[in-house]
Amino acid sequence: MTNFIYDKLRTIHVELTNNCNAGCPLCPRNIFGGIQDPNLIISEISYDNFVEWFDPVVKNIRMWIFCGGWGDPCISKDIIPIIKYIREQNNGAIININTNGGMRQKEFWIELGNLLNYEGGRVTFSIDGLEDTNHLYRQYVNWNKLIENVKAYISTGSNAYWDYLIFKHNEHQLEEAEKFSKQLGFKYFIPKRAMGVEGNKKIGVHNRQGKRTHYIESGLQEDSKNMGEGIEVKGNNDEECIENFIKHLKNKKRDKIEEKIDPAVINFNPNTFEIDKERHTSLNKKTVQCRVLSHPQHGLQEGENSTYISSKGHVVPCCWMGTEMYMGMPTFELTQFKHFLYDHGHHNISLHHNTLKDIYESNYFKKYEDSWSIPDIRKGKLAICAVNCGENNALLDLWKHNKNRVTYKWAQDEKN
Repeated sequence: MTNFIYDKLRTIHVELTNNCNAGCPLCPRNIFGGIQDPNLIISEISYDNFVEWFDPVVKNIRMWIFCGGWGDPCISKDIIPIIKYIREQNNGAIININTNGGMRQKEFWIELGNLLNYEGGRVTFSIDGLEDTNHLYRQYVNWNKLIENVKAYISTGSNAYWDYLIFKHNEHQLEEAEKFSKQLGFKYFIPKRAMGVEGNKKIGVHNRQGKRTHYIESGLQEDSKNMGEGIEVKGNNDEECIENFIKHLKNKKRDKIEEKIDPAVINFNPNTFEIDKERHTSLNKKTVQCRVLSHPQHGLQEGENSTYISSKGHVVPCCWMGTEMYMGMPTFELTQFKHFLYDHGHHNISLHHNTLKDIYESNYFKKYEDSWSIPDIRKGKLAICAVNCGENNALLDLWKHNKNRVTYKWAQDEKN
């Protein structure tokens, strides 16, 4: 028996494309904001794909989330016809779009705003600072173009949210940015404790020529710091991480639909694969509380579930898995997860080869659930689930800033 029941699927998170205009230093599509992953092949879910894959369930879906782990949905060439299709099929469905807002012309944003001008429509703009600081994380996003697009969208009367990742370099602008958000007409201003710099990490930011230009760090105020446990990164500093990353990618190739499997993934041995002893113990102790099952973050009620579709058409439980399954860092949790998918068969979780119903009605999701009760990650407990949905995780701490009134309550109610 599984809690991932097809007839109880109510929220679908879709990455429409892995293409993006920005160069954020903590995004996996590039190396600390600089050189793009040399094996990244742009993929996109077309309008025809979307209709074929989701027509059987579109009328049952309460919430659609368009937020990329690798790309920005507003780069997608078919986002407008896809939104029109959803509204035609299920006019009351909630549609949430997350974007850096720095692409396209204002006419696009007016059209999008008109489509989303109802209670369930929303665009969340990820703006991490003001004119002099937003680009320090959202590299290559032009401030004037961004604000022009924001104004165009808000002029339609549609709901706009402002997501604000807090770093040392923009922490002092929090109140000024919130005031500016109200002037522009944003409905909510949402400060978030940035991941990737959790635990006072200092990360070097690089340009497209691979040169380090500046650093980003966690905020200094206690309420601004993300102190949860995040994914493992190999290396003691950004230069060492880059060296490890490039070395790992040299013999790794991907095609348009499925990853060509790294021998290290195929031959993964959990008993001998290196992992820090303290981290091993910590992950073993964590209790997995999956946040795509009956969780308010995804608009779910008791017994309901959510799923994630990558731009390649792969189906996984959540966006964090959908992002991390393509990442190149050779850590225990990522290699174990990739081996898990390899063992099940990438083609068996692909909507290019199967229906969503067939994937749900296989034993695929039950394998995740069965792993959560195993006491040791070396014995089969999925480390990626323990990291992302166990106690003291960075994903939960992300939402806990005391000014975050949108998600603050459920985040505070969960275990620390």
